[in-house]
Amino acid sequence: MILTLPRLDLGASFVAALEEGFQFGDGKAKSPLEVAGIEAGLGPYLAMLNAQGGSVTLPNGVEVERVPHSQLWLTDGKEFLGTFNVRYRLTPSLRFRGGHVGYAIRPSRQGRGLATAGLALMLKHARAAGVGRVLLTCADANRASAKVIERNGGCLDAVVPDPERDGSFRRYWIG
Repeated sequence: MILTLPRLDLGASFVAALEEGFQFGDGKAKSPLEVAGIEAGLGPYLAMLNAQGGSVTLPNGVEVERVPHSQLWLTDGKEFLGTFNVRYRLTPSLRFRGGHVGYAIRPSRQGRGLATAGLALMLKHARAAGVGRVLLTCADANRASAKVIERNGGCLDAVVPDPERDGSFRRYWIG
């Protein structure tokens, strides 16, 4: 398995993952191809994923500057397994909730240790890019994600009430 930039030659496998219910981010958005405009095709969507700069609209509707980041796909040969995102610096909002790294594994491949292995690869990438301590957050109810983070050396910093969602979230530091 490797982490790689999103590429067209992985597009069929990525679309298959979307069709089986793969979601990333808050899971509330339409499929990424719908958001990007499915008629525009996969190429423009991948260009958007790899783009830097500009702004992004947060779930609460606030528009903020996009921080330097990379979205990398976890792959095995030509098979898309999941996505791992790293932010190379944090805004105050990301320092509170969101952190440096986010990830998601396609439904048909969950429960096989791929998130744990992929996060280990992403942590190496982040360190090589100069990120010292890495902040990760997950919903308090998401025990699978908490285990992935803990298996990669995550130390629980706090469990915090989540003002935008019902429940709370966990904050972990690695490094």
